[in-house]
Amino acid sequence: MRTNMKPQRIYLISLLAWLGVVAIDAAVYLSGVFATAPGSEVYANTIGFQLIAYALTRGIYFVVALVCVLLVEFTLFGRKPQAHGPQA
Repeated sequence: MRTNMKPQRIYLISLLAWLGVVAIDAAVYLSGVFATAPGSEVYANTIGFQLIAYALTRGIYFVVALVCVLLVEFTLFGRKPQAHGPQA
């Protein structure tokens, strides 16, 4: 991997990796939920309801983690100070 990558490319790679991790975790969560016996509430057995439950219970931690990673990246790779002309 090149070390001279633009910061925007690094941010994009981080975002895509985050999306992949969230998708895998959501799939594991949903497969675990639907592997159990269905409950008496019909609405709780739908994918939409379970995705909302995932977003509110586990997804929020992934959002916080993404924000933390991006803040670190912005701090490390963000705008560089402008080089000023010679000072008198």
